Amino acid sequence: MAKIDYVVLERANEFPPLGSGMSLSSQAMRVFDQLGLLEDLCKIGIPTEGFKYFNRKNELVGTLNAGYYYEERHGYQGILVPRPALMNFLVSLIPKDKLLWGKRVLTTMQNAQGVLCRLTDQTTIHGSILVGADGAYSAVRQSLYKNMAMKNKPASKSDTAPLRFDQFGVLGITEPIEDLPEETEGGKGGWMLTLLPEKETDCLVYVIRLPEGRLGWRIGGKVLSSNMNDHENFRRSEWGVEDIEDLKKEWGDSPAPLVGNVGVLFEKTKHISRIMLEEKVFDTWFEGRTVLIGDACHKMLPAAGQGTNQTIMDAVCIANLIQELSADSADDIKIAFDRYYTIRASNAKQIAQNSARFGSLLTSVGMLADIKRYLFFNMPTSLHFKGTDAILACKPILNYIPNIPMKGVMPDETPPMTVHVGQQDGSNKDTVTH
Repeated sequence: MAKIDYVVLERANEFPPLGSGMSLSSQAMRVFDQLGLLEDLCKIGIPTEGFKYFNRKNELVGTLNAGYYYEERHGYQGILVPRPALMNFLVSLIPKDKLLWGKRVLTTMQNAQGVLCRLTDQTTIHGSILVGADGAYSAVRQSLYKNMAMKNKPASKSDTAPLRFDQFGVLGITEPIEDLPEETEGGKGGWMLTLLPEKETDCLVYVIRLPEGRLGWRIGGKVLSSNMNDHENFRRSEWGVEDIEDLKKEWGDSPAPLVGNVGVLFEKTKHISRIMLEEKVFDTWFEGRTVLIGDACHKMLPAAGQGTNQTIMDAVCIANLIQELSADSADDIKIAFDRYYTIRASNAKQIAQNSARFGSLLTSVGMLADIKRYLFFNMPTSLHFKGTDAILACKPILNYIPNIPMKGVMPDETPPMTVHVGQQDGSNKDTVTH
């Protein structure tokens, strides 16, 4: 394994049981297979069979079969997994002394010798490299940009502009539901079901099957209030009873796949959370000894289910490059981070654009939108292959543990995740991840 001393700073005291279902596709599954974790991972999820789309009468209007196609062409079927279960699974793999709970970053400072994090509990922690993996409202990114401005090399105007939102999602995971229909257009496998809007005031409804008879779900629409400030927009939190009752009144009678209407989803869900939806790929992914991954540098719309998968690819890439460093000099680290940006940024931008286009296809209303969706659902399979193959073409693995054979008929187009800096030892680095 990697000879990298590290510590993970987690701002929460524990992970709340919030969120919905998440999709792990072929490109993410391969590295779990390499790590010997695939069997255990699959135990908490359900294989992805495909996607089905319905009109407001709950009538099927389109199907994309994905399960067999993913496995045949790219080696792995992909799974749908509850977000809390995935978080707990990943945490179980981290030694307890390496994961520090309740450690929220306040500011960061860095120089040629290292990087320092000041935390809200008035403690500090020092390392050679800081990996900011703290989401769209990244404290690490904000501190990084402030430090850059103090050095008279500010981040771009696009980077420093606040995220703007006109869409939101309300989501959750139901308790086990008895007697869910098995012989329906949704089937009983790991289907992702989408109820399409017909007019601007309609909510978009996503429902996915999860293990134990649970359903992950998300409904979306315009922001509830135009008075929300930027700080509130970034927050993801449980809503109060009053908020939920308002939503029940507004959308409770809206149709929903498998359960009849949205009201049933609310009634069967203990923990409901919200997320503001925006797509933005930042220009600045690193500076000095600080590097960003995941939503901290590329926030993607959820339509294509690529946010988590792209974050995993970031993590694999940066781990490979850090492992290759023989020393923690600022010059060597810059070369590694430059290579990381070269490998990942263009791919992330393309995936973000694809997600935005797919989201627009699903959320647009009117005759033109209906025509576009009809053409999309009825296009030749070869064209679907072409689009999806491009997304799944990169299937990175870790360079410093034993390789595994390629699976599937499609080649791996992952760029070399390596940069030859000094001697490949890597025993004298320490990394902080937040």
